Amino acid sequence: MQATAFALLFLMPLMACASSPSRQSLHQADYGKQPGRSHRNEIRTAFTDLLIDPGSSRYEYGEPEPGWGKDEEGFVYGWVVWTRVDSNNQFGASTGWQTYKVLTVNGEVHSIYRPLEPDVFGNPRFERLR
Repeated sequence: MQATAFALLFLMPLMACASSPSRQSLHQADYGKQPGRSHRNEIRTAFTDLLIDPGSSRYEYGEPEPGWGKDEEGFVYGWVVWTRVDSNNQFGASTGWQTYKVLTVNGEVHSIYRPLEPDVFGNPRFERLR
């Protein structure tokens, strides 16, 4: 009984942390203008500082969809473009295709996220790279 109470006291603060916006917030969010075709060039440019050999990179882009990300100030709403990148590493070998979540806000790349393993509750997790 005491172990159960202790576990609940420990887990409650973790469960109270918002890992994603509420449905109401998602419904009321201003996602801004959908990016045009130039978003692909902007995404390539944003990856330049993240890759060891950006000149060797190949890209595959998903269609922009309304979405959100998180930064130091909280939730950010915009358009998500799922992007796959294959580039060379420091040894000149291919890294293989890696998937990234790219958040554009008002036509500019705001953040790039690398997917991580889901948390213990099955919620998706991301590491913000930019």
